[in-house]
Amino acid sequence: MGSFLSITACAFVFFRFTIECIRFFPVQKRAVQMLFLLPEMLSLVLILLSPWNHIVFHLDEANTIVHGPAYLLMMGSASLYLLAVAVISVINFFTVRNKVFRRSNVALFVSVMIIIAFVFLDDLLPKVSILPVAVFAVIIVIFINMQMSNINSDALTGLFNRRMADDFLQKQFADISEHAPLYLYMCDINSFKSINDLYGHMEGDLALQLCGNVLRQVTLA
Repeated sequence: MGSFLSITACAFVFFRFTIECIRFFPVQKRAVQMLFLLPEMLSLVLILLSPWNHIVFHLDEANTIVHGPAYLLMMGSASLYLLAVAVISVINFFTVRNKVFRRSNVALFVSVMIIIAFVFLDDLLPKVSILPVAVFAVIIVIFINMQMSNINSDALTGLFNRRMADDFLQKQFADISEHAPLYLYMCDINSFKSINDLYGHMEGDLALQLCGNVLRQVTLA
């Protein structure tokens, strides 16, 4: 029971962690989050009832785990989160213009596909423990990509920081020509100081986050 519970919980946590890191806004809405919580709740109910109704698993006389009629449903619910991450990474790849984020989404998609492949391979080779090693390797790759994205982004707004801007501009300046000009835009938040003075710095931070969200949506970055 602990093994099956950990599988579904890890899949759900991995999904939530990924959504927060890549800031995929459609899934961050509360109603959508509640919808994505349903497969996890279904899996938990099925697993917790199994000791009595054997719907997901039971032990035979040799103390061997025998899968029940709802085993595939439980595994499918867990796999749904991995497939959702894969679909979201594909959507981000085609909608995000920044090369760093696009590479991160490619790495995320490949990692999820590796996990799914090894899940099926682990079922075909039950006596070979290949899934933990594969999952650990994938987690390391994803973690490194996430950390690289965090290093180059602002913690409050999620926009790229000065380090990323310097690297980007250096590359762009090298490619400027008459047929490939470079345009730079600067913007300012009018009366931003009055927001902090009248409502406090927490509201000022919220204003910065809202402006960052607008800039990201307008530029698809």
